[in-house]
Amino acid sequence: MKKIIFYTDSLIMGGAEKIALDYVKMLVEIGKYEIQLLINEDNGDKGNILIDKIPKNVNYQFIVDKNIMEKLNYSREKKQRNIFYKLQYNYYLLKRRKKREKRIKEILLREKYDCIIDFYNILPNDIIDERVISWQHTTLQNYSEKSLKLFKKRLSKIKYLIVLNEEMKEEVLKIFSNYKDKIKVIYNFFDIEEIERLSLDKSKLNKQEEELIEKDYFFACCRLDKYKGIDILIEAYKILKEKYGIKEKLYIAGIGDQKEILENLVKNYNLEKDIVFLGLQKNPYVWMKNAKFFVHSSYREGLPTVVIEGLIANGIVISSNCPTGPKEILENGKVGVLFSVGNKEELAKKILNILENRELLENYKKEARRRIRDFSKEKISKKILEILK
Repeated sequence: MKKIIFYTDSLIMGGAEKIALDYVKMLVEIGKYEIQLLINEDNGDKGNILIDKIPKNVNYQFIVDKNIMEKLNYSREKKQRNIFYKLQYNYYLLKRRKKREKRIKEILLREKYDCIIDFYNILPNDIIDERVISWQHTTLQNYSEKSLKLFKKRLSKIKYLIVLNEEMKEEVLKIFSNYKDKIKVIYNFFDIEEIERLSLDKSKLNKQEEELIEKDYFFACCRLDKYKGIDILIEAYKILKEKYGIKEKLYIAGIGDQKEILENLVKNYNLEKDIVFLGLQKNPYVWMKNAKFFVHSSYREGLPTVVIEGLIANGIVISSNCPTGPKEILENGKVGVLFSVGNKEELAKKILNILENRELLENYKKEARRRIRDFSKEKISKKILEILK
């Protein structure tokens, strides 16, 4: 039996983090491989939200211990307030990197393996070889010249680089045209039946959430960082409220270092009764299902997991046309609504059009049911098996 080391980043609640463990589960179910799971960050009992998703027969270990991660996460939350926390954050960031590189090298020198799946493309350059298959989750558009040189070095050593859509493949080959045979496109896959089942499950909601979910609202779900564009969504909602007097609420699920900033923005606009921050939701699908539609306002992506989940659970998605992924997922506007990145006025108009056009809604739902089949587990597992062979 061949041994695969699967290297992922963390067990926090995030799209790529969930997909990583779905791949681990799929490889176990195939039955041809012994899987060892290496997890970069130990975020403790509260942070390792997805630990229950690790298959019972998979051995796993953390690379960076929770003491370092607790201090890093604490200083990350406080770094906007004063220079001391910013310096502390940079110190623990460096400490995490050094610890990660030392530990991962020790493990790989000790272990015998046939293949490494480097799911975040973060293995140290000096230990990668042709046994490595790396995943690239984000656009290269914001890479510095130094980062691109390191990327090229990695690409020259590894067996394959998996990108999440055709747009990402074109982007990589535009810069690194000599590596065409190494670039493979594989969509993230989804357990469609499981998402549909969870979207109907209200059993874990508390009393307040039960009341909220019965109201008319639209929904966003993401990590609350500056690249997700939640500020643009809030600005668009303000336009809709003041100019058109919409009655629907806006619910936002997620946590992140921009949470306090975004909450203050809502307070400044006196929209606390209309825009509700739901915090971290283990089951966001039930909120997607009961929303009028799902909104994604990101500045950049790879293949945004949550957009596909929105198609599965709800059927109606409005997304920024950011690099890369949304345009391909939504088939250039055939399957869902696209708006220009950072354009709050256009987003407001697109939302209003959806709210007022029932025929358009039904058409998008029909197209979504067709499109989600391209992201099924059965379809993607065949492509993974071909690469592993």
